[in-house]
Amino acid sequence: MKQNSVNGEKKQNKNKAIMICHSIFIFLLAIASTIARGLIFHVDTITIARNTISVGLFALVTVIAFAFSYVKDVLLFDNKKMILRFYVPMEIGILVAVAFSLLPETTWMFLPIFVLLFLFSNALTGLSGGTMLLMITLFCSGITSVSVFSMYFIPGVLGIMLFSSLDEECKYRVPLFISVMMQFLMLFSNDLLLQTQNLSVSTFILPGVNVLLGTIVLFLLLQVFCNQVILPQKNLVQTINDPEYPLMAAMREKSRNDYYHGIHTAYLAVRICSDLGMDVDSAKMAAYYQKADLILGESDIETIMEEHRFPDSARKIIRQLRELDHSNLTKETTVVIFCDSLITTLEYFADKNTDPTAQYAQIVNRLVDKKIETGVLNHSMISVMEMNTLRKELLEEGLYYDFIRLNRNGR
Repeated sequence: MKQNSVNGEKKQNKNKAIMICHSIFIFLLAIASTIARGLIFHVDTITIARNTISVGLFALVTVIAFAFSYVKDVLLFDNKKMILRFYVPMEIGILVAVAFSLLPETTWMFLPIFVLLFLFSNALTGLSGGTMLLMITLFCSGITSVSVFSMYFIPGVLGIMLFSSLDEECKYRVPLFISVMMQFLMLFSNDLLLQTQNLSVSTFILPGVNVLLGTIVLFLLLQVFCNQVILPQKNLVQTINDPEYPLMAAMREKSRNDYYHGIHTAYLAVRICSDLGMDVDSAKMAAYYQKADLILGESDIETIMEEHRFPDSARKIIRQLRELDHSNLTKETTVVIFCDSLITTLEYFADKNTDPTAQYAQIVNRLVDKKIETGVLNHSMISVMEMNTLRKELLEEGLYYDFIRLNRNGR
């Protein structure tokens, strides 16, 4: 356990060093690019200073947003383990933003940039990073028009909003279509209405080419991201949650009672989390493996989670269940706590050869009320409405409780 703690601390220190170095580099690169572009094109000193301060502040906000998200563990997917996935594209993006300033304003492609930075971090960081790059392009090209800024900022924000629903199913075609259509409308309206040009075929050419290329780039980006990030993580979770997974099989061999306790807890947790729109797979994994080290006689749970590459979401739930993480309880953790306590109570009655069939409702209500009285919800993110749903779901599982009792007595 001590060795595992030391390794974890070394990894944390390494990540912190990487974050500090890349944050400083992004800040300096953004400032240097803005200054260099201004000097090359003989921009007056006051304008260069104004642009440099603005870009520097946005760069600072971006790197702080990523660091804050890292510390608070709110980065999407497995981005916390792959922090260079954000920093490297961000650094390349600064150079791309400068290059965009050499092109006509209707040929810039910022929608893929906003979405890419969002997928590699989260909504807040992606939005601030994309906005910073857009400002670099505007300042370097000498454009101060709010309409041009809006022409790329609004589709970027919409893209982040739409793709925030991207999950393990990788259904991105509808968000892709809506976001690129918004980009086309913004480009077209700026070209036609704001610049008061006459309607002609040429009016559609540059916006059309921009949207076509942007669609291709964004489609390829999403396809690669799904194949390389989302689907492997989904397959890993499904493998670990398989009852025949080696770790599960080893637990079954060591203690069938503990094994079935986890199975029953997971069943209830999955039912409730599914109805409430929570993270079903992570809750299920936590219900299965929360006591894996105790059952198998291993050194500690962290070693097992690291060895079997548990996703961060499941690790957080397990740490909270084992009181290794004292942050506010996630909704999934709260659900597993109540399900685990109920299964323990039902197994107690089964071991006493007591038939509580007629008292299931009373047992559930007493358990829920008692848990609430202990203050377990004082530091939980779950809402009152969700707690009412949890109680209702537990009250409706009488037939399954009969199965638990019969199964326990039959072993």
